Amino acid sequence: MIKEKKIDEIEIEDFKSRIKKEGIAGFENHTNEEIATIINESNKFISNIEKELKKEDESDLCHKAFLDAKNYTVEKYESELIKIIESGVFVGYETFDTHFKLPIGELTTIEAQSNHGKTAFKINLMCSILQSKKNAKANPMCFYLNYESYRTNIFTRIINILRKDKLIEFKPVLSSKEIDAISNKEAKQISSYYVNNLKEYQKHQETINKWIKDNSLIIPEKSFNVIDVIKEIKYYKEKYPDRTQVYFFDYVQIIKHSFEGDNWLIKGKIAALLARTAEKYGVIIVTGSQLNEKGDTAESKAIYNESSISMRVFNHSQSKVKDQDPPKYVAPVNGEMNMTIALSKTRGFGTKAWTKEFYLVKGDYIAHKPNAITNLNPINTTPLTSNKKTKNSDRKNISNMP
Repeated sequence: MIKEKKIDEIEIEDFKSRIKKEGIAGFENHTNEEIATIINESNKFISNIEKELKKEDESDLCHKAFLDAKNYTVEKYESELIKIIESGVFVGYETFDTHFKLPIGELTTIEAQSNHGKTAFKINLMCSILQSKKNAKANPMCFYLNYESYRTNIFTRIINILRKDKLIEFKPVLSSKEIDAISNKEAKQISSYYVNNLKEYQKHQETINKWIKDNSLIIPEKSFNVIDVIKEIKYYKEKYPDRTQVYFFDYVQIIKHSFEGDNWLIKGKIAALLARTAEKYGVIIVTGSQLNEKGDTAESKAIYNESSISMRVFNHSQSKVKDQDPPKYVAPVNGEMNMTIALSKTRGFGTKAWTKEFYLVKGDYIAHKPNAITNLNPINTTPLTSNKKTKNSDRKNISNMP
């Protein structure tokens, strides 16, 4: 049990100042006593994180680091730089792979408004990482921690992504043509789901089963407390030390936890916990972050600041966009929804936006078609950000991009 300490006026005023600076609403009417309680709960949260992750005496580690620094030469710098650049995994999309990799020991955040394609993008990344021949040396293991849907829904999306089209879909009532296809063993019915091409389904079934057999794809049935998940990360890293491990979480705002305190502080601290976990165990963690209609997170910049890489997804064909911001709206074509994907923050790779270059195909597969938008809507096709390293001071400009 962590003993609460008395919070003095200086700490309270510092808290108020930080809240005001980040433009967070909702604390204006809090009394000093209420703010002191919030700060104490935050301190408890941090203490729990330290308890879970701190296994060595940090003073000894600090002393060792200072001694090692005396022997850090340019040759060691070159060796370390090569190790950093060559570590991690390729994303699998050629346009991304020429620009950056997902680095080991870092947290990557996928930001988007509700129903703009966060989950679809994460599952597409997972599949493309496993499919990329450039990741053969890394021999990646991908874990998907699902807090929002059934595991069967994730598998359905994986199958459709591998097909690059809708292969399996919910159809409780079949047409006579579809019934005939089943009779001819050209299609298949799984309860109320219809598989429109049996050969394609069997091919992708073999791929997925091989991934599972090789421990390349691991999707637990249920969602678990973040602390329990961290224990599993430690277990798998010790069991498979030579394999690059990538953990995909649903968005930070719905990750299970047992911490008490103010919701705004807790979500930011969960992001910090994920970032420290990635660093401590040498794994890659990818999580989503929910944005509001203005393109901001309810938890201020805390989640963004903890991320080494931040990518932003904007679906121009989402129906709400037509009402909220008509100039950004692009009508779907043949079931394909137009998207912008932006690399809004990196450490060393530079930023870039692929404006209206991606398409969400019938809800699951995300395809890169850089020239497809030209004939539909030539407006606003210039990059949204310059190709330079993003600083926290640039966050205001980043948050305004689609």
